[in-house]
Amino acid sequence: MAIKTYATGDAEVVKIWSKRLAREALKKCIIAPYISDSGDAMITLEPDTQKGPGDRVTVTLRMQFTGAGVTENETQEGNEEAIVTYTDNLYIGELSNAFRHKSKMAQQRVPFKLAKEGNDGLSDWHADRLDTVFFNHACGYTPANTQASNGQYNGFNTIVAPSSGRQLWTEAGTSADENLDSTGDEMTLTMIDKARELAETGGSGGLVPIRPIKGLPAGAKYVCFIHPTQATSLRTSTSTNNWMDLQKALLSGSKGDDSPIFKGGLGVYNETLLVVSNRVTQGVHSSTGAAVTDTRRAVFCGAQALITAYGQGFSPEKWEVNEETFDFKRQYAMNGLTIFGLKKTKFNSSDFGTIVLSSYAANAA
Repeated sequence: MAIKTYATGDAEVVKIWSKRLAREALKKCIIAPYISDSGDAMITLEPDTQKGPGDRVTVTLRMQFTGAGVTENETQEGNEEAIVTYTDNLYIGELSNAFRHKSKMAQQRVPFKLAKEGNDGLSDWHADRLDTVFFNHACGYTPANTQASNGQYNGFNTIVAPSSGRQLWTEAGTSADENLDSTGDEMTLTMIDKARELAETGGSGGLVPIRPIKGLPAGAKYVCFIHPTQATSLRTSTSTNNWMDLQKALLSGSKGDDSPIFKGGLGVYNETLLVVSNRVTQGVHSSTGAAVTDTRRAVFCGAQALITAYGQGFSPEKWEVNEETFDFKRQYAMNGLTIFGLKKTKFNSSDFGTIVLSSYAANAA
C-alpha cells in the first residue's frame, strides 16, 4: 500500500517562489457523446443491469428477411420465412481506484486542496480507462487481454481480433499489420472511401451492411477514429488534396462543429466524421500476437458498433465515491468505483459495426 505524504523539502511544499501546482489537463472522455440507449447510437447502452441484479446482458440481433415474396397467383402457405436471430453476451464487473495521504500536516504544507486534487485525478482516471477499453475492443487490440489479470483493460469482456472481411490495410495485397512500412503505406482518405463502401455493401464476403449513426454533426453518417500520427499523414499528403477536402467540409457553414460530438474532429469526409485520439491502438502481429509499434489501427464505426452496460446506481457519468479516515483521522482516503462492461458487438462470428483500418504510422520523434 502506498501512502502519499509531503516533507518540508519537497518541491510542491509552499515556498515564497512558488504557490502553484502544475497538473495534467483533464483528459476528457472522447466516447461519452456516442453512448445512448438508442439503437441508432454508435455505442448502445443496455439498461437492464441498471434496473436489477445480474452481471450479464444477452443482446439479440434479428436478421432481415431475404425471400422474394409471393404474388397473387402463388400460395403463401408453405413459403414462409423463418426468423433468424443471433445473440451476443456482455459481462459487467467492478472497477475501482483510490488515493490516500496524511491529512493534517500534509495539507498544511501545500496551497492546494489534496482532496480536490485526488477527486479530479480519479475523474481523469475513469475517463481515461473508459476510452482505453473502448479502443482496445473497437480496434481488436488483443494484447490488452493480458495487461492485467482481472479485466481492468478489457472491460471484463475478452477482446477479439477483427473478424474476416472487417479489416483493411493501406498496402494492397497484404493482410498483416507487420508488413506495413514507410513506402506508401501511410493513412489516406482512400481508406475512408473503401471502408464506407464495405460498410454499405458488405463486400465480396456478403457481410451484413453497417448501419449509419443518427445524430452526428455536419451530415455525417459514420465515425472514424484515427491516431495523431495518422492525422499527420493526412495533413502532409502531397498526392491529393486530402487536408483541403477536410477543411472545406469543416468550414462549409455547418453548425456541426459546435457539437460536443465534434470535439477532436478533423472534419467530415464522404459523410464520415474523422476524430483524432491518441488511444487508437497499435497494430497486432499476425503470428506472435505482439504489438506492432509502427502501425496504428484506425477504426470505422457505424450504429451499434459496441455495447455497454452499468450496474445499479452507475452510469457513464456517475460512479460511487467513498471517503475514509484512518489513524484517528490523521490519514484521509478517497475511492472512486464503478460497475460496468463494454465490448464490440459480434453476431454470427462477424463484427457487426466496426471496420479496422491499419496503416503505417511511426512517431515523428
